Amino acid sequence: MHRLTLRVIVLFICMVCIGSAATYPDVVVLNGTADAETAPGFPLAVDVSFMNNGTRDAGIITVSAWLSLDEEFSDGALFLFAYQFSPLSRGQKRSVQMIDVIPPSVAPGTYYLFVECEGKVPGEENPDDNRSLISQIVVHDWDIPSEEEFCTEIAAWIFLLTNEQRAEHRLSELEWDEELYSLADEHAIEMARYRYMDHVNKAGLDATGRAKARGLETRKEVVVDGRVGVRDGIAENLAFTGTGHVRGSGYINPAVPRAVATAFISGWMKSLGHRQNILEPTITHLGVSVRKGGKYYYAAQNFR
Repeated sequence: MHRLTLRVIVLFICMVCIGSAATYPDVVVLNGTADAETAPGFPLAVDVSFMNNGTRDAGIITVSAWLSLDEEFSDGALFLFAYQFSPLSRGQKRSVQMIDVIPPSVAPGTYYLFVECEGKVPGEENPDDNRSLISQIVVHDWDIPSEEEFCTEIAAWIFLLTNEQRAEHRLSELEWDEELYSLADEHAIEMARYRYMDHVNKAGLDATGRAKARGLETRKEVVVDGRVGVRDGIAENLAFTGTGHVRGSGYINPAVPRAVATAFISGWMKSLGHRQNILEPTITHLGVSVRKGGKYYYAAQNFR
């Protein structure tokens, strides 16, 4: 009787131990890819697929990216960034993309990219070290363009993309106008300096008022439905945006002028008034300026 009781107790303890070991969520990396080249201040895109291979649902999933000098994940591995994703049921798989900027502290060289997934149940530790080698990455010493150069390139892309929109709607191409550029630039500088966005400047003038104060012509003869008329005024589109992960815009690559310009055009084309300015048939000339204030880019388009 004593031996039977002892054997039952030992069996029960073993079952508890086995059961406990199997109840942890076990979030494992299935596969992943990443950009082969990048540089400090430039973005890195990492695509990862993972699953909960355990017997319990996992809580919030934390996925982090690291750079190591060797394939064994050296002690001096550099943390890059981490993102959190919604809980993962047992057996569930998920594919995600993480994009972020390489920190300026990362020295140029060849590295091994590791991704780590954690999906702990609140109050419990996950005993598994779910870290996987994804790829090899070369970090270059690329020059980041100056702020002024970058803003000039964004403005150039806005001009080009505006004409692409007009071409798609079978409208005439707009001509670059230095006077309108100067008008737009003056307002973009003021908005960036004082961190505001408004068609009326600090002196109380709208785009047409600012143009007249500069002595610019605001009236032009137009033909609408075969009838000749006069159009008076300067049309204006304004916007500001940050870069990186921007709510409502997705990821705006901070190292690619076209990406920032595309975000501006996309926003304007979704707004009725801004869209009408871009697609106005009687418009013939355009000036664009972009200036940076703090973390944001301020863009101004002036049409006539």
